[in-house]
Amino acid sequence: MFNTAQALFDSLFPLDSSPQTQLQVLGVLSSDASRRRPARRRAGARAGALPVKSIHQTRSIAEYTPGGHILGANAGFLDTMGYSRDEIVGEHHRIFVEEEYAWSEAYRVFWETLREGGSHTGQFRRISREGTDVWLQATFYPVFGPEGNVEKVTEIAMDLPEQDAAEAEQNDAEAE
Repeated sequence: MFNTAQALFDSLFPLDSSPQTQLQVLGVLSSDASRRRPARRRAGARAGALPVKSIHQTRSIAEYTPGGHILGANAGFLDTMGYSRDEIVGEHHRIFVEEEYAWSEAYRVFWETLREGGSHTGQFRRISREGTDVWLQATFYPVFGPEGNVEKVTEIAMDLPEQDAAEAEQNDAEAE
């Protein structure tokens, strides 16, 4: 379900690199892993299994259609936002944001940028199922299909500590 190679890459490197650079780095990582595969197999571990498992255990991950409808989410995301999988799959991402923002030009541009192949990284204020603020440090990035078009959007996030959340809220208030 999740694009684990891209998730692993994003956890190791900043997203300000070009898609070509990302592919080159992934190619190097992939070829390096395949050279070591026989030793890992003897040890009983799949190449790359531990880092990907760690990412899924320590980060909140969700996937969306290019239009923003939720395809799925890992347990970390569901726990952070207070939803079950059945409650969110098929819903639009706007269930996690304030209504005023959900219908704003800024939110429309946010998703348009993703549909066009751009990404977003930053601190984002979200609303949990219970209506409380949740501040996330997150990256939203497009996942391209074989034809080069955006097939889905992946979000990898982590809940911000209270101090960082307070700073993010202050910055958000100053931006308005």
